[in-house]
Formats: sequence, C-alpha cells, structure tokens
Amino acid sequence: MWFKRFLLLCLMLATARGLFAQSCPSNIGFEGGDFSIWQCYASRQDTTGTVPINWGDPIRNGAPTQHTLIKNKSPQDLDPYGRFPVNSPNGSNYTLMLGNAQVAGAHGGYCERITYELEVPNDDYTLVYYYAVVFQNPKDHDDNQQPKFIANVNNLDDPSDHPCGSFSFTAGAGLRGFESVQLGKETIYYKPWSPITIRIQGRKGKRFQLEFINRDCALGGHFGYTYLDFNENCASPITGNNYCAGTTTGAVLTAPSGFDQYLWTNSKGDTVGRTPTLKLNPAPPDGTVYSLQIIPYSGLGCQNTFTTTIQKVNGPFKLSVQGSIGGCLATGVNLKDPAITQGSSPGLKYEYYTDADGQNFLSDPSMVTVPGDYYIRGSNAGGCTDIGKIHVDLQDGPVLEQITPSPVCEPQKVDLTAAAKSPQAGVVFDYFLDASLTSPILNPKAINETGYYYIRGTSAAFPCTTVRSVYVVVAPLISATDKVLKGCPPLNLYSALTNSTDNGGRAVYNFYTDATLTKPITDPTIITQSGTYYYNAQNSYGCVGNTAKIEVTVYPIPYFTVQQPDNVVYPRTVNLIFTHPPLTYADFTYWRDAELTIPLTNYQNIGESGTYYIKAVSFGGCIQSHPVTVIIKPPPEPDLIAPTAFTPNGDGINDEFRPRTTGIIKLNYFKIFNRYGKEVFLTGDIYKRWNGAAKGKPEPVGTYYWIFSAEDLYRKKEYTKTGMITLLR
Repeated sequence: MWFKRFLLLCLMLATARGLFAQSCPSNIGFEGGDFSIWQCYASRQDTTGTVPINWGDPIRNGAPTQHTLIKNKSPQDLDPYGRFPVNSPNGSNYTLMLGNAQVAGAHGGYCERITYELEVPNDDYTLVYYYAVVFQNPKDHDDNQQPKFIANVNNLDDPSDHPCGSFSFTAGAGLRGFESVQLGKETIYYKPWSPITIRIQGRKGKRFQLEFINRDCALGGHFGYTYLDFNENCASPITGNNYCAGTTTGAVLTAPSGFDQYLWTNSKGDTVGRTPTLKLNPAPPDGTVYSLQIIPYSGLGCQNTFTTTIQKVNGPFKLSVQGSIGGCLATGVNLKDPAITQGSSPGLKYEYYTDADGQNFLSDPSMVTVPGDYYIRGSNAGGCTDIGKIHVDLQDGPVLEQITPSPVCEPQKVDLTAAAKSPQAGVVFDYFLDASLTSPILNPKAINETGYYYIRGTSAAFPCTTVRSVYVVVAPLISATDKVLKGCPPLNLYSALTNSTDNGGRAVYNFYTDATLTKPITDPTIITQSGTYYYNAQNSYGCVGNTAKIEVTVYPIPYFTVQQPDNVVYPRTVNLIFTHPPLTYADFTYWRDAELTIPLTNYQNIGESGTYYIKAVSFGGCIQSHPVTVIIKPPPEPDLIAPTAFTPNGDGINDEFRPRTTGIIKLNYFKIFNRYGKEVFLTGDIYKRWNGAAKGKPEPVGTYYWIFSAEDLYRKKEYTKTGMITLLR
C-alpha cells in the first residue's frame, strides 16, 4: 500500500512539475541575448501607407538601428518620452526595441518586422507577451499614414485560420490605454507595458508564425517604435492550483493578467469569483475543478475559458516575507535582498508585484524608489505558491524645486545649475548623466545635448538625498543648403526643398529676396522672375539655422495672341499659321481638342468649320495655348439660270444658248429636245454651248425643251432642273 501511495505521490509531483515548467519555444523571450530563431526584416514604405511586401535585412550597424536588444539593468533605463522602464515588467534579461525615434525623411518612413515560427506542441497552448508603444502623432495625416504597431498570429498551414491575438494600434488621440506628453509643438502618445495572452486551441502540430510590425509615419517625418518581450515561463495560464502541505493560505488561483473581466465558476456552474485571483482557504479536495472565463478589452484578443484542477503536493513549503523595509527615495531599496525572504523554504523562485493579486509585475525590484506596499510570490518546483506583502517606507531628502530649463538653440548651452534650487538652506547639489548617479557631469553649466540629466541634493539636516531628473532641450539647427530651381512660372520655392533632408516635417521656412534677409517674400509659392533667392529653416523650438541660396531660373512663357480668321466660303480654306504672330523662342503645334491630344495635320488647309487649338512650347518647356474658330460658309444651292430665247443668225449677238450655273457642281448632262422629243443636243461639259444646230445642220425656229442634271458637291446630292428655250432667226 505504501508503494502505491509513493507512486501516486511521484505521479502527482511529476504532473505538477510538468504543468509548472512547461517549456517555452527556444529563445522566445530573447534570453539568449540574440535573435536566434527570430527573423528580422526592414524596409521603407511608400507615402500612401502601404506596408511593403518585399522586406529586406534590417540595419545592424550604423544609425538608425532598427532591431535593438536592451539588457536589463538596475536602475532601469526609462523611455525618454513615456518615462516607463524600457525593460518589460516580467523580470527578463532582454527586451526588444522594434524601430527607433529617428525619422527617415521624405519618400516614406522606416518599417520594421520580426517573426517567430513554431510548431504547436499540444491542443491547448498559451503564450504571454508584453508590449509598449510610443508614437509621434503627426497632424493632417490620413489614418493609414500614421505611425502604427501591428501584431499578427498566423497559421502557416491554413492562412484562412485567424486565431485570437492579432491587433493593431494607429497613432492619434483617443487610443485606449494611451497617455500623451507634449514636447515643443509635438504630441507623443505612448502606451506603457501591457500583457497579451495568446491561446491556440485544437491545432497541435500546426505551424504558426508570430509576426510584429512597427512603422513610422508613411510620409517619413514622424517616428513610431515598440518594445516587445515574451514570458519565458510558458506554464498553464492559471497558476496556484498546486498547493503544498506546508501552505497556510490554502490554494490561491491566479489568472493571466491584462483582461477586462474575470469569471470563476465551480464544477456546478456556480460563480465563485470575479477578480483575477480566487482564494480558496481551506483548500478544496484534490481533483476539484474550477473554470475561468476571461473577457479581453475591446480589440485586444478573444474571450477564452480555461479549466484547472486542484492538486495537493505532500511536500514542505514556506514563504516568509519581511513585513517592512526602510530606505531613501533617491536610492530606493532592493527587494531581492535575501534577508527579506529569510526563513523561506530553500530553492524558491521569487516574483515581485505591485498588487496583492500578483497581476502587475514590479519592473525593477532591485531598486524600488516609490514607497508603498509590494508583494513577493514564492513558488517551488512542485508548483506550490504563496504571496507575501512587504511595506516599503522611504524617507525623502531635501525639497528640490521643479524647474525646467527653457529650450535653447545650438550652439547655445544650458546651465543645469539654474534648475538646482531648494527652499531649504544648506543644500549642496551635484549633477549626473545617469539615474544610477555613476557618471558625474564635469561642467553642469554647459550642457550641449538634449536629454535627461539628474540633480542630487544633499543636506546635513536630512538623512537621505533627493534626486530629480531634468529634461534639457538643446535644439539642433536645421541646416539649409544651396538649391537650384528651374521651371515655368509661377515657381514654388518650397518645391526646391521637397527632396531634401532640410524638410524633416517640422521645419518652418523663411524666404527672402536679399542676402541680408531684410526683404521677405510675401508668397514663396508664386515666383515669376529669375534670380537668386535666400532661405533659412526654423525648427519647432524657433531656432533658425544658416542661410542658403536658391538659384531660380524662370523659363519664358510663350505668350501670343490669336487673330480670328475671316469667314470664307467653301471650297476656300483657312491656314492657321496666319492666325498668330511667329515667336523666335517657341515652336507651334496645332490640335483638334482642348486637351491637346489629337494633332491636326492639315492646319494649313482647314476646310471645315470648328474650334481648333494652337499650342506654343518655349525652349524651357513652358506652354501656352489658345483656341481659334474657323467658319467655312456653305456655297449657294445649285441652280441653272437660262435665257428664254436666242437667235443663232450669225450676227454675233445672242447666237448661242448660254445658261449660267450657281453652286459647286459636277455636271452629269445637259440635254435639249425638239417639240417631237428628239434629242438635238447633249453635253457633259458645263462650258459647252448650243448653237442651234444638230449634227451640223441648223434646227428650225421653234420652242425646244431642256433637262439639266448635276451633282451638288458640297451637299452630296443630285440636282435636276428643266425648262424651255425659243429658237429665233
């Protein structure tokens, strides 16, 4: 019997250890200090905000570095904008910084990507990661042009499968969980560290990709960057289900952090808790099952339900936490000091929190500089856990006034000593480059770089010192360089700067007509004269840089006038060359349409009414165009005007029948018949006349009939007319 119990105890202990120590994918949290297994990419995006398809290698050496591993240290480095620790709060050794605070300039911002591929080891697999985001918020940008952070969970074996865990943030006001800080004219939005739980169910053996994308603004003038870190402890999402015989607080079930709502139920479906922790004292019997439903914040994951089984481990366990500790605000206290947990069971693993539920990690337990209650969780290899409270009491040093130096422009320097003041007497100040106060400033009256500096105040009247940070702005001048601008008037001086690093997105430009900068240009977007112009750039702090030249060449516009041609009657034509004066510095072309897309080939012989277009192009490519209206009047209707009699007697007077025609015609025939209907004359020549004879013999006096047939060449139709003629002798 004792052997069976021993086997059962070993099985329970092994099971508990397996649940607690479920291995994470290799280097998922960058704990190797490198990018092993991870794949890093970088690119530039276009100005529409399209994330690139063809990713390239990231920048490894040189600036700006786009994938940076930050090693944890104490005191921790703080983000320069959000002032939160740059290392994740899970106590890991390394954190990834994806992107940076530098901008790419014109033609699209930087875009960074990192991916990790893994095979899902079981049908209910959970990963937890932490992220923090910092965005510079540009104004007047479309949503797709703003800085953005994107997280995706991709099923590589089934692209149509979209498990929870994918989301994105775009810079702008109103972001949930974001805070803002104003630096000059710029607004910085940031989200401090937040956890995300990824649960992949029913997909054992499937290949998955974790994908994270960070990007600057699409236009290239504003930055965005992200901090990222995975938990290396990939245990069950619910911890504390194992409890040891030595535990006095029973079992305390702890849910994954970072969710909006929690709902604990027992095996009967009864609700037993709505907080991240469920305290069960006394501990329920072995095998008792509890369920946890978690509901995420909007847009940050999916609703999930987990189950856990209570298991008792018959092993010793004791967590002893010192009740309180004192220290100084400036230097803080070290909660990792072994004396604080003296008396605990050997071999415990410790985690440090700011709340009793163990939901919020203490980012730097080695240097706690804020007084209050903190919590230490101890866990053994069997999964038994308990949490204890310690109160931190920190004494302040002398009061230091909150003075922020005004920004200055290079090459000016900031006197940091002017920000070191105290209402109390006898305070001595010294100055440092770092929060750990290990790098003293040799000349605090001549600070020449933007950044955070640290002032320490010491007084014999106080047992502790006071340290406060001061943000100094030494604004770099925007360098102006000589430019060349050529084109047709009006020219825009700003266009000379479009493809230049001068235009970082935050500069104000001033333009002048003289090198002494006494004659400002009222409207630099309308320049109509060639010459040398001058400009300088002013940054967001009002610092004005050097003056540079813009050599402007304004090409002439081929101005010309059009003389509308006289109206003509068909078949006369119009030559468009004669409707405008010639220009020695321009070439003329002629077109059928106002868009100048259909060339006119017969511009010297226009035979149709209509509006045509004349374009002049100068040697500099400047264009001027005008319409010209051509009116071709139609000819009169065709007609035959014939006399009623003629006298072919040889006296030289009215000896021939001479009809006269009008209009534009082609004669088909002209026929004359005697009164018996016999044809006596036929011609196809409109100029041939009848002399009163037929086949060389004179016709007798009498009345004859004629028929005239012709084609109207203008109207494209046949014209016929008949009449009578009297032959007299």
